[in-house]
Amino acid sequence: MLLLSKIALTLIGAMLFVCSHPCFIFKNGFFLFGYIVLVPIFILIKKSSLRMSFLWGFLYGFLCYSLFSYWLVNYSLLLFIIAVLFCAIILSILFSLMNCACKHSSYGIYVMALIWCVYEYLKTLGPFGFSYGILGYSQWKVPIMLTFSSVCGVWGGSFVCAYVSAFIASICIDYKQIKKILKKNIIHAIILVIIFLGITVYHFLKQNLQFKTVKVMTVQNNTDSNKNGLDVYKKDIRNLITLTDSKFSMEEKVDFVLWPETAVVPPIKYYYKNRIDHERFNIIVDMLSFIARKNACFVIGNQHSEKKSDGVFYDYNASLIFDSKSNNVIPPEPDIYKKIKLVPFSEYIPSNVFKNFSFFITEWKPGKNFSVFTNRNLCFCTPICFEDTFGNFCRKFVKNGAECFFELSNDSWARSSVCQRQHLSMSVFRSAENNVPAVRSSGSGVSCYITAQGSVVPEIIDEFSEGACIYSVNVPDNSHMTVYTAFGDWFPICETCFLLWLLIYTVLKYCINVEKNRKKG
Repeated sequence: MLLLSKIALTLIGAMLFVCSHPCFIFKNGFFLFGYIVLVPIFILIKKSSLRMSFLWGFLYGFLCYSLFSYWLVNYSLLLFIIAVLFCAIILSILFSLMNCACKHSSYGIYVMALIWCVYEYLKTLGPFGFSYGILGYSQWKVPIMLTFSSVCGVWGGSFVCAYVSAFIASICIDYKQIKKILKKNIIHAIILVIIFLGITVYHFLKQNLQFKTVKVMTVQNNTDSNKNGLDVYKKDIRNLITLTDSKFSMEEKVDFVLWPETAVVPPIKYYYKNRIDHERFNIIVDMLSFIARKNACFVIGNQHSEKKSDGVFYDYNASLIFDSKSNNVIPPEPDIYKKIKLVPFSEYIPSNVFKNFSFFITEWKPGKNFSVFTNRNLCFCTPICFEDTFGNFCRKFVKNGAECFFELSNDSWARSSVCQRQHLSMSVFRSAENNVPAVRSSGSGVSCYITAQGSVVPEIIDEFSEGACIYSVNVPDNSHMTVYTAFGDWFPICETCFLLWLLIYTVLKYCINVEKNRKKG
């Protein structure tokens, strides 16, 4: 294959990857690209040497993540460069592994698809876990694939996309040899038909028949998290109060009101109790007085400070739950959830090796408890921002009894509609995986209601606009957990075990053949 052809395949593969997700070309991504995104990559690797596969992987990774997560530049150019180079190196290693698999197996392309799926799972693990760019998320607008995630998580969608890509790539490579195509792919064609028929039947059989309804108001104040100072905090809180009050006057009943992640920056309990800053104390008193007058449960994003026994203050990215019925507003004694899964290099430094990076971030302490709260006849949890991009993380709230996600977020720092939509495309899977509805309150978008099936209700608050919406949220009777809620990431773990078995089998087979040849010689 000519060098220019291989460059073209790399470029096409990168653009398909980017465009299958929300991007600067397609606002919501183009889901059909998800099924062919790996076709040019599988063909490229099949036609390349091991050394060249390494180079193509680096180029592909660099292009993909430069175009996919360009908005990271608005946070830190240095971190953007490091992240892109890291992804490029990982993909160069991945391409090399796939090249080896392709050369040592008669079904090498399908093994490459399996390797890709395992790679996507492994990259979400550990302190550097990163969920953006997973193939399954390209299907966030496809109801049938969302239903499938209640069994396998988002990983089921990734598997189907990779499998279809492998099937198409295999046909493209052998397109001149009909008999060879039929021999190699007829079984896979049957498997794909069975998979799609099974998913479709399951989708139509899975119905929620019993609901309870709660009224939830979500507020988006279109704040800029890069600005701070007392005047900014005053303006933000006044705006939140105004937006909330305007909707209360139009509605007879509201059960819950959601304000975004760190909507209130000054630590509420700390400044109320200590009164060391008169102006901040007055801001907080005015806000609490407003909340106390409303017959609703308020879920508020706040920087929460606690003094430990050693006299040191710990700061948490937290959500505070105030309810006038519980008499916990004045003085403020709210229920509190402290964010557990912090963003590496943004909210904490994941290792002392990188301690020199701490000069440009404010480190938070991680929480420990997957807290579920009960107010107004509803059990709910409040995952904060980055947390709702991890399926196995959010299912733990549901296992603890959560019936609804109240997701607080703020991606305004990215100054990018693409970033907001990419985040939303992951968030919908948390509802579909667990059969649990969600209401999102974001500082800059997208604030919305996601049904238990994972569909976004059309009335949303778009990116970089302000407003408030009241939703009648249908909360299904979840007396039986979904397969995913019960067993978590069982599917990618099985994929990983199967891949390891294939590796061991291939190595043993190779060693046996070498020994046979030695004896013959």
